[in-house]
Amino acid sequence: MTDFRRDRRRGKGAGEWSDTFMVCRRKPSQTERHVTKLFLWGTSLVLLAATVSYVFYPRQEAYGKGYVDLARRADGHFYARGYLNGHQAVFMVDSGSAMTTISRQTADKAGIFSCAERNLERIVAGADRGCVARTSVIQIGELVFQGAEAVIVPAQPVDAMLGTDVLSMMKIEQDESFLRLSLR
Repeated sequence: MTDFRRDRRRGKGAGEWSDTFMVCRRKPSQTERHVTKLFLWGTSLVLLAATVSYVFYPRQEAYGKGYVDLARRADGHFYARGYLNGHQAVFMVDSGSAMTTISRQTADKAGIFSCAERNLERIVAGADRGCVARTSVIQIGELVFQGAEAVIVPAQPVDAMLGTDVLSMMKIEQDESFLRLSLR
């Protein structure tokens, strides 16, 4: 409870009175102090988590101009030469996978060493468990994708497979023998 008391003191001037209010507060209880500390720590942790997620996990974005034409190979798939974090890689277009996958060897070459284990049953066909990491840059021709997540798979026949997480940012035109990729 706050208690307002009127304090009548003599002012510095000759014969002046000043009206001031003094606020008398009771000392907060130990529980109130703990609640205040918890609130401040909680707020600090939320702000720290938001900062870390913004700095270390930037938003996924795509930019570039033009388009990339891919020819269908004899095995029926479309392949593109490109770059993963600045290192050359061959990407296979895999519209059946929810996420882009990278072979362990390619991830090591591209400098992707840290990742988080995750259950992948409904995300990547043929993989039960994998390691999910964030790529810095995937570049195919003039098309650049930043901040995409990718699953690192120990045994994969190609360097990387583009999943729908990256393909959904593209406009895709397909004919029997070619595939044209451009940004939306």
